[in-house]
Amino acid sequence: MEEEYVIPFHPKSKKYKAFTMLDGLGIDEIVPKCPKDMESNDWIVSNLVYLWIRTLDMRDALKEGCTSSTCKTMMVSGRYRYMWSRSPKEEARDLDAPAYTGKALEWVEANFQDHEIFHDQEKMPYVEEFGEIASLILSTLLTVLGHYWTFHKDSLKRSSLDGEMGSLLRYVRRFSSYWSLGEAGMFDPLPGPY
Repeated sequence: MEEEYVIPFHPKSKKYKAFTMLDGLGIDEIVPKCPKDMESNDWIVSNLVYLWIRTLDMRDALKEGCTSSTCKTMMVSGRYRYMWSRSPKEEARDLDAPAYTGKALEWVEANFQDHEIFHDQEKMPYVEEFGEIASLILSTLLTVLGHYWTFHKDSLKRSSLDGEMGSLLRYVRRFSSYWSLGEAGMFDPLPGPY
């Protein structure tokens, strides 16, 4: 029997598709391996968009508890503080967690909408820096998810989202390892187990 794959987004059609579980397939069961009929970078894009959408969902679910007064600094695990900068040339500045996550998720979306990076043309090669950009996007999403996992675990439990978040973090780990994406040590700030 051939494996089935859940493809939430196909860059060739530029249509965002709702993520559905096939035959009870949960995120812990999805294999990061690319389907035979799909180009590997298209598969990476599909997964990055899926993770971005899930991160947006988590932000929306936790927005009442993650405010500028409760999360004055963007942190993960209480030891890792994140500052915002649009580019390496710009000086980084402190932002509260909601402002940081908002800018981070907008930055990810802007990259997805850049047709030079994430094109919708058949057989058109991806830019040479695609792996670096994909790694930055994955690291950025993990930072946002890591903040929620570290500082909003009680809210996740109350909303019955802690299991879903744990599954999502495990998938990010498997996916990043399989495709060698992300920055070295990007999982270090996350308190386990998840």
